[in-house]
Amino acid sequence: MNFRYLSRHLLSSAVAASLMMVTATSSFAQTACSAPKDVFLNPFSKNSAHHRPIGTGAQYASSSHAATRDWLKAGSLAINVGGPWGVDAVRVASSDPVHRVTGKSNGIGLPASVRLPRGGLITNIQYSSIGSYDGVAVIYDQTSGTAHEMFQYDWNGGRPLASIHKTWNIRGLGHGTASGQRLGTSASGVAMLFGILRGYEINTAGHEIGHALQIGLPAFPNCKMMLSKQVVLPATARDAFASNAGYNTGNIPYGALMALPRNININSLGLSEPGRRLARALQNYGAYVVDNAGCGGGAIRADQDVKSQIRNQLSGDIPKIYKHMRMVLNNSNVLGTAVAGGGQPLAPNCAFDAGATSNVASAPSTGQATAQNPSSGSNTSAGNTSGSSGSSQSSATAGNKQPQPGTAAAVNWEKAVQFYKWAMMGKDAMKVYQPGTAKYANAKEGYERNIRLYVEHAARAGIKVDANTSPTQALAGGSSGSTSTASNSTASSSNKQPQPGTAAAVNWDKAVQFYKWAMMGKDAMKVYKPGTAKYANAKEGYERNIRLYVEHAARAGVTVTADTPPHNVFA
Repeated sequence: MNFRYLSRHLLSSAVAASLMMVTATSSFAQTACSAPKDVFLNPFSKNSAHHRPIGTGAQYASSSHAATRDWLKAGSLAINVGGPWGVDAVRVASSDPVHRVTGKSNGIGLPASVRLPRGGLITNIQYSSIGSYDGVAVIYDQTSGTAHEMFQYDWNGGRPLASIHKTWNIRGLGHGTASGQRLGTSASGVAMLFGILRGYEINTAGHEIGHALQIGLPAFPNCKMMLSKQVVLPATARDAFASNAGYNTGNIPYGALMALPRNININSLGLSEPGRRLARALQNYGAYVVDNAGCGGGAIRADQDVKSQIRNQLSGDIPKIYKHMRMVLNNSNVLGTAVAGGGQPLAPNCAFDAGATSNVASAPSTGQATAQNPSSGSNTSAGNTSGSSGSSQSSATAGNKQPQPGTAAAVNWEKAVQFYKWAMMGKDAMKVYQPGTAKYANAKEGYERNIRLYVEHAARAGIKVDANTSPTQALAGGSSGSTSTASNSTASSSNKQPQPGTAAAVNWDKAVQFYKWAMMGKDAMKVYKPGTAKYANAKEGYERNIRLYVEHAARAGVTVTADTPPHNVFA
């Protein structure tokens, strides 16, 4: 999918003029997630659009809708496996060598030191053999936890080159949350593993594809034009040429979700076994439009491991699926809901951190819908736990003993405690910032990274903890965490959002602002040494603002405590 780098303009979703509602008639089969917990094979968190299932409330474009007319200019999707137009994805370990990747002319983020597989990363296409290509390589360094993405990568006989180098959090969203917030090198800004068809999943009979896919569509003049100039989340950018006259005159935005409506009976389409699994993924999760493609039609992006035999089978199946696919029109709130289009999810959220076991209904192989909801599907802030957290802490801390001073265990425990403190700073910062913003995402990423390192270093110290176990509780078996959770639950159990424009709404807005200021003071208290003037000032500011938070919330008719963040009040 050839594209040129960078033009950022996030536009609001257009109001759909024509809708096609699909009515559920009965339930369909249950299935478990096939996705592993391995973040390289199953990247991105449960809050990512990559993992978000389509819901029973999804509204699909009608046959006469402009997006459908554009879509039907073609009859199939190609499958771009590895280079030059797909993705070459590998993981490396500490035993693999670090290479200096040099930038080509006007290279972005280069030169860079990147660990590459021993023997080199030799992709399917080399710079000398073709003048224009994507050549995307993704390298997950499991030692550092860093994902490297390179555009127009070339092994170059052991002197690797690239045009662009970026890094992103493989445990994060895999896409931005605001205009211009570019993570990867795709035209839309998504990280390149977002929506990629992986060889390990499609090559294995019976292995369900538990995530959305990634596609590109034509955007050039004198082609089967489909892409518009519009950008909607999870896309945050578009091709640089999109603003040119004659380009991007179609009606399908960057970030659009294309899917197989749930009234389509997959078993009636005459598909191969892998074709049926691909169809179920397109019905349950859909495919996001994240890039431009060639003139003849669109393409699904895949990694280098998809077998040629499977690719050939899918190439014969996709035309049977393609003609039924439509754009989901009510997928605008990508950051705010756990289900695309609303209603009950058609499939489980299979992210590594979703906690799903047997999960819920799989894709509708008979074209009907389910009303079962995965317990792990909702978007929740890191650190929020259910009322059962007390029991989990009890089992997590059983048998823990203070390490002997001077031992390796003691050193690891000291590191664990420090990581816990940093994690709590990130958790507190999450209470200050609005979910969906870059600052909130950074705070959440910091919390998740440090709480993971806390658990890991505690284990090295011979101490069993989980994310909800403070260092004090780990060695004393305390239960304050469950008390705090109960307090939050009580405070928010009967609260209702004030009506906009009322005095209550004004007071609630003030309360939220006082809470933010209070959290800033609380963070400052962690920086300064107790007993100093700066610490005393920060403490005074925290106490004053948290008191005003509670008072203004009460004036708004909202009951809170000092431990109840605003985003939990109406949960």
